[in-house]
Amino acid sequence: MKKISFITVIVILSAVFTGCVSREQREENKKNLLQAEKNAVLYVEEKYGFTADITNSEVEAIGDLLGPAFSGYGLIDMEYNGRKFTVYIDGRTQNTNGKDDYQEEEIKSAKRGSLHIPYAVIEYLNSTGVRYSTCEKYLTEQVAEGKLSNEESLEILRNYPAAAFGILMDPSEKERFFDYGREKWLPAMIPLYTSEQMAQILSNAKKFDGAIAFYSEEYFRNIDQFIEDLEGNQQALFKERDLIDAIDIKIKSQLDVASSF
Repeated sequence: MKKISFITVIVILSAVFTGCVSREQREENKKNLLQAEKNAVLYVEEKYGFTADITNSEVEAIGDLLGPAFSGYGLIDMEYNGRKFTVYIDGRTQNTNGKDDYQEEEIKSAKRGSLHIPYAVIEYLNSTGVRYSTCEKYLTEQVAEGKLSNEESLEILRNYPAAAFGILMDPSEKERFFDYGREKWLPAMIPLYTSEQMAQILSNAKKFDGAIAFYSEEYFRNIDQFIEDLEGNQQALFKERDLIDAIDIKIKSQLDVASSF
């Protein structure tokens, strides 16, 4: 067995012990994490209007092999209606100045052209095997191809707000769709249009007062910028998560070295 000098052992153990967290620091972390959890709940309520459940939480650790330093911020894992997300927020004071990745699903939905349609509806449509598109995808493609301007698209939606939430099918696909077995229930009522009906809407935008619909004007104004903004909001949180994971690996490695003596 290869001998290790006494000095080497002292150096290694010093690094490990320096990386250990003092009782005072643990108490401070506990206090900050508790406040961060309270802040996260208030932050989500203020930003999104609902109360989410906390599923896990941890304090932010910043440091190197000499040991972690704690910023007082917390990473709070939360869940609401089956949707999981993380809030990054300061726990040193009472505040609601956080960041979150709740909108990750919105990014995916925006990219596939179904931002305004519940995913459960998209899953059901896919299960039927019928060919369809979404009206929002149709409109944004019309803008991308230069057939409509952004303002013309928005004017259509102001007159036909339900179109933002609609599904587009050819008449033959519509018949196949109605012949398919139905779900017990779906979380939303979705307008169903044919290509001919959409063409009529585009050519003759009449006032329509048969629905209340609040769609994302920013999405239809500039879909690329909308997605870019959502993705940008997530980057800081992802970097913090990666940093904490890297520190955890370093600390575990130090402890493994110490336990081998």
